[in-house]
Amino acid sequence: MLLKLIRDIIVRSKLARLSPAGFLVLAAFPACTDYVEQIDEQIEKRDAYYDAWAESSILPADYYVDPSYAFEGTFEDPRDGQTYRMVTIGSQTWMAENLNYNAFDSYCYDDDPAKCDAYGRLYTWAAAMDSAGEWTSNGKDCGNGKLCIPTFPVRGVCPKGWHLPSAGEWMTLKKAVGQDYLDYENFYSSLLSKTGWNDDREYTDSYGFSLLPGGAKMRGGKYLYETTRAYFWMAVENDTNAASGMLWKSGSEPWGEDSEKSYGYSVRCVKDIAEKDTMERYRFSYGSFTDYRDKQVYKTVKIGSQIWMAQNLNYKKNDSYCYEEDESNCDTYGRLYKWDAVAGGVCPHGWYMPSRADWDALFKTVNDGQEDATKLKTISGWNDYEGERGNGVDAYGFSALPGGRLHANGFSDIGNSAYFWSSTENEEHNGVEYLWLYSAPYDNAYFNTGKEDLGFSVRCIKEDSDVLSGSSFFWSGAHGTGQVITGFDDGEGTSGYWYAYNDSAEGGSSTVTYPSDVETNAWGDFFGPLVETYGGIKATVTFGDNIETPYAGVAFNIKGEKREGVDIFNWGGICITYKTDSKSFNIEVVAEDGAYTVDYEKIIWQALPKSGAVFNTDEIPWEKFNSYMADPEKLEAVLSKAAVIRLNFEGDAGTSNDFFVKAIGSLGQCE
Repeated sequence: MLLKLIRDIIVRSKLARLSPAGFLVLAAFPACTDYVEQIDEQIEKRDAYYDAWAESSILPADYYVDPSYAFEGTFEDPRDGQTYRMVTIGSQTWMAENLNYNAFDSYCYDDDPAKCDAYGRLYTWAAAMDSAGEWTSNGKDCGNGKLCIPTFPVRGVCPKGWHLPSAGEWMTLKKAVGQDYLDYENFYSSLLSKTGWNDDREYTDSYGFSLLPGGAKMRGGKYLYETTRAYFWMAVENDTNAASGMLWKSGSEPWGEDSEKSYGYSVRCVKDIAEKDTMERYRFSYGSFTDYRDKQVYKTVKIGSQIWMAQNLNYKKNDSYCYEEDESNCDTYGRLYKWDAVAGGVCPHGWYMPSRADWDALFKTVNDGQEDATKLKTISGWNDYEGERGNGVDAYGFSALPGGRLHANGFSDIGNSAYFWSSTENEEHNGVEYLWLYSAPYDNAYFNTGKEDLGFSVRCIKEDSDVLSGSSFFWSGAHGTGQVITGFDDGEGTSGYWYAYNDSAEGGSSTVTYPSDVETNAWGDFFGPLVETYGGIKATVTFGDNIETPYAGVAFNIKGEKREGVDIFNWGGICITYKTDSKSFNIEVVAEDGAYTVDYEKIIWQALPKSGAVFNTDEIPWEKFNSYMADPEKLEAVLSKAAVIRLNFEGDAGTSNDFFVKAIGSLGQCE
């Protein structure tokens, strides 16, 4: 009893080691100092466990998961057959309902079974930790009046494959739903159930977490706070009689709270991950990309030096298919492409089909070169095989899903395998190399050679945009120069010069005229003095006759006096600030057709409205441009060999139009 008294003096208060009473006890019983040192070692070891597990569970400060990237599902607790909703939010999968397993020292609110159906059961900390060691020994002897050193993760009362959350895991959840970005009302509103709370606030439950105010069983066995508070146990002990709980209270930010171990709190379980991946699985954050061809938006992720699509391609073209011709499978898994579709070019502009070397580089980053699928596969959606886990841990956000394949006998392997084309042809085996990820054993991945009649998934990889020229440009008349710095000049000084054009080559007589007070300079340049005088291109188009549709306008060459074709896709589009008094006009991109010439049949264009007496600024992304063939691939063909930017005016013979161009640039530069 005396040893226990010393133990309690020490462990219940850090100040006890320094108090006169503490020194008196230790001085009177020096033989007990060995026991005190053992207790200190236990405390240090326990705290080290807590610190390590909490640190390994917390995401980087800039991590945030959009609600549209939360995925719901269900699972069954084999112990009693109850089915629970679950939700994946970023790197974690949580139960989306409170646990309702009937364990010793667990209760229904107000001892009413209907409340268990609504809120789940309330557990003492000993019951939550499985202090009796019924399921595992990880939380054994962690109960009231005891100190323990649990082994993390602590399964506790949770079903197999799940565990009681640590403080760090709650912090991870809060970061993922915007604690660092949103005010607390918006942040916690995204996790709280839309119904059940006794207040006048409206909660969004945008992640499907559906946190309900199930109250608690407090001191003296009183049931309190139904409809106003939710309490959850964590696998964190404070002293012999207290442990940490997470309190969610209507109208305030959630916080951790020291609680008596005898209280009855709710339990939300978190799905296990492989221990070796605890730290690695948070090294990613998602971006996004819009495919201009069909406006589909894809998640992207940077892994090492590569930027990958984090979803399978779903662009519809010939020789591409939805699994079993079901469009919903395309929504989930993307399309399956035969080799003819892939070889003809299937990735969007700025992206390409990965080669075998690109896939090897990915495995080098995530597995030090080993072909192990664990870290690439999603944490749900894969079938188990003969008792072995099929799901991965998605350590880097690649999120490989088992989309199956197409072969001569039809569709197969959905839920069990993922197949991805490479661009590398294997002449020795008369086929193309592809990557095959298995369901189970869950670490299996290897390369094989496929025949060209197979249909596989496609993941695109981003071109190295850092080495691309002309990623943006901006010209303003306020700069006083008639040259547009397009980024493609290569030091020759022959790019980006304004010039006028008209319909004379087709027999027309339209003209472009300028203010009479501007003269050509000594170098034969007229546009330089015009811009210097007026702060832009100020002119009048007069439409002549002898042609069905008279036209004229101004333009500039993108690269060199030979009007060489260059890839301007990275501009993203065109912005322009202008005014035109009576007519609309087209902004056009014209493709190259050999030295000194442009192909006027290869034009993409967008109409801009008349502005009257005021300046108007328009931002036109490439996807809004039109081609005469109405073909997305035509758009890409023009942008990859662009030679000239034109402002083209059309009108009836004998009419005229004044216009003024104040600025022009790549998308987003005219703000």
